[in-house]
Amino acid sequence: MLNGFLIKSAIINSKSGAIIPIPENNTNDYFVENGCETIINWFFSREAVEKRRNNHLYDLKEINLAILGEYRKLRRVYALTRKSSRCKKQRR
Repeated sequence: MLNGFLIKSAIINSKSGAIIPIPENNTNDYFVENGCETIINWFFSREAVEKRRNNHLYDLKEINLAILGEYRKLRRVYALTRKSSRCKKQRR
């Protein structure tokens, strides 16, 4: 599988150790050669970029609300399991 993703170089973050590979092939050329030119052109069109830019803050807000909601659910489950385990210990 690694042979299918040839790289010509890599950037290494000295603090985190993260590696960003620089592919040997131009990915835009790859998508065009494989019939994805229409999708690529749409994705980078002014209209699509503006839509993503305008939705960015809304999306962040929605994601944060969803994460907080899931966190609250986990806290409730955790509290219930702690309460349940305390009751079992007291019965013994």
